Amino acid sequence: MRHATPLLVFVGALTIPATLIAKGPPPPTTCPPDVVAAVDAACPCAGNWKNHGAYVSCVAHERNTLRKARCLTAGVPKKSVVRCAARSTCGKPDAVVCCPTRPGTGRVARDAASCVAHGGVSDGPGSVCHSACSPSGAFLDAAF
Repeated sequence: MRHATPLLVFVGALTIPATLIAKGPPPPTTCPPDVVAAVDAACPCAGNWKNHGAYVSCVAHERNTLRKARCLTAGVPKKSVVRCAARSTCGKPDAVVCCPTRPGTGRVARDAASCVAHGGVSDGPGSVCHSACSPSGAFLDAAF
């Protein structure tokens, strides 16, 4: 047993550098050519989300990873990606984007029937930011 202790100390000393390397900084993130498409690929709306909050959390996490890598530019404001996720039907079964009958911005409705009951027209699942509710079809909150 006396000879086993120095051997264990020696083996333990050999494993310390391996654990320090494993806990080092994460590898650098390569900036994708299209940040919004990269976030959509990492957090697909059609994914099997526990709830809407889990989807928005995924988008916020991906946005933060790209922000820390300095991938966000003036063309992709930091807040708009998560705001569009929050104003989406992702993680909400049966929810639809509801366009009002008069021009303007849409909203998320519980289902198509409740949208119609409140005088709207269903644009199906997705995000208010990318819906046909916007007169130009552009981001509704691009100014953010």
